[in-house]
Amino acid sequence: MKRWMWIAGGAIVAVIAIGVIGAARSGSAPLAVREQTVRYGTFVTKLPETGVVQLPRTVTLPAGVSANVALISVHAGDRVHAGQLLATLVNEQVTTNVSDAQASADAARGKAQSIAESNAALPEQNRSAIVQ
Repeated sequence: MKRWMWIAGGAIVAVIAIGVIGAARSGSAPLAVREQTVRYGTFVTKLPETGVVQLPRTVTLPAGVSANVALISVHAGDRVHAGQLLATLVNEQVTTNVSDAQASADAARGKAQSIAESNAALPEQNRSAIVQ
């Protein structure tokens, strides 16, 4: 999975670099880019079931992702309603993937800024070379 994250990060850096270099060479206005901040968030899935949770009866509730149960919010005999939180699931792989994606995005942002700064210095370097 990390291999795909590195490939995706490299692709992002390559696209940004090509855009910056292309804009600098064409002499046109800079390319407008949409920036999105990645944040850690809570993953919530609401199931359409309603009813009463009972101890002797076993009901299988499918989840959209495999995970460990971190917290059970209801007890045997509790009445539950549509949209009510029954349990909290924890999947460390999803958390790790989010962290890796954040690190890749930060690295790509830093590389893009470095390229932009280098491109900003090019006109002055060209003038210096012409004078010499």
